[in-house]
Amino acid sequence: MIEMRTLPLLLLLIGGDCLAQVQVDRPLILTGPTDTDRQVLSLPNSSEPAAVLTAGVEQAGAYRTVTATGTSLWNVPLPSLISDPIPGTHLLLLTPATASGPVSLLVNGAGPFPLINSVQSPYDATEVEAGSPLSVVFDGTSFHVLNGSIYARKPCDPGLVAVSEAFCIQPTEHGASDFFTANANCAANGLRLCSWTEFIVACNKATELGLTGMLGNWEWTDDAVNENGSARIAGSSTCSTTGTALVSGSIDRNSRCCHSR
Repeated sequence: MIEMRTLPLLLLLIGGDCLAQVQVDRPLILTGPTDTDRQVLSLPNSSEPAAVLTAGVEQAGAYRTVTATGTSLWNVPLPSLISDPIPGTHLLLLTPATASGPVSLLVNGAGPFPLINSVQSPYDATEVEAGSPLSVVFDGTSFHVLNGSIYARKPCDPGLVAVSEAFCIQPTEHGASDFFTANANCAANGLRLCSWTEFIVACNKATELGLTGMLGNWEWTDDAVNENGSARIAGSSTCSTTGTALVSGSIDRNSRCCHSR
């Protein structure tokens, strides 16, 4: 049973094939004794802005799903969105067949808003096949992809060289310092000292990558050794040459920085 209270107007059409339409500007209070009695039936599967949503439409997300069009600037027409996107707006985009390059979105004409991937870089449309669904959420300035290529690699910071899919390295070394200063210099730029393994891998590709100064002097690495107050150094004569040195109060060493991808 539906109990309607303080309704200013109730219009009911009865007879033949007529359908009833009721406009109510007050809450409907469902007071039936069982769950079966307390329900509203025969709602249409509508996704119009002012429509009541059925559970099926909500579960399917049909009102926020749209096929985008365009290449690097995607047009996203979504009638169910009655205002410009606000922080938290969640959309499900089906990628266009013509998609290419870094992507921005025009949502009902608002924008363009950059599309950002999981490593905070411009989303490249080639990361997914055409027609694939992208779940995106708005932060106020950009849309962030919540799925797609979740293993996107972080690009190398300016001035660094990609050694592999795992890490990037500075092509030239920093001047001599103690271990703590070398660490601080890297950290000040959002980087870290390279590990001993990274040094070896990069050293063996030095000519190919254009790295200089990998051999002929010791460089700090971030690897600890089985000696208190010491760290591993590398690169004196060959790529695999290694030694240990006191992190402070000893001979200063050169260094270079890396970052993971």
